[in-house]
Amino acid sequence: GRAIKQKGTNDAGSMENTFAVIDGNAGQSALFAAQASDDNYAFKIEYSTGEVEMFVALVMTKARPGGDANAVQKRAVTLEINSNIVES
Repeated sequence: GRAIKQKGTNDAGSMENTFAVIDGNAGQSALFAAQASDDNYAFKIEYSTGEVEMFVALVMTKARPGGDANAVQKRAVTLEINSNIVES
């Protein structure tokens, strides 16, 4: 006989982003609101190199990384990617 090979499920993985909190920033406000939802959201990540990635993901966590008294207030947000990643 012959061994039958099959592919398993594809997993695009997750992405953790840490950034400085900017009061009143519309994008950050939308991201924080998405964390309270069970819905997928479309994301477009633009890197300083000009590379762009687009995908759909769940916003899973929004943690506050620690720091000393003089540290910039930050948030760490984890995205669980539920689509292919389109690069341009």
